[in-house]
Amino acid sequence: MHIVKTADIIEHRKAVATYFSAWQRKDYSMMLKNAQKSWKLRKTEKLEAINWIRKTCSVIKIIKFDLQESTSASEAMSTTTVLVRAKIGKRMGQLRLLVNVVEEQGHCGINPISVLRGLSKNI
Repeated sequence: MHIVKTADIIEHRKAVATYFSAWQRKDYSMMLKNAQKSWKLRKTEKLEAINWIRKTCSVIKIIKFDLQESTSASEAMSTTTVLVRAKIGKRMGQLRLLVNVVEEQGHCGINPISVLRGLSKNI
């Protein structure tokens, strides 16, 4: 079992900040770069997810995020609660998203499916 250590938490926080800052700037290629490594191998799913995010929601402001340590049998993973001010369609409001950060082969990345699940609950 791999436990997320304190040193790894810094990398996990950095991954969240980079991903959501890229989203705020509408830099979808940077979002892809900071996605979970194994997820990026799924080309069709990857394009559909990023297109859905692009069409559905714009992040206006990152309010805060809170990373909780967790364990996984095969990888270092943490769950982060991210609070953002966002625009979904014509509605503006705060979204609370539970986002999984996964470390694989030395790369910390956001699992976009966890982001999509959070968005779908807010539509």
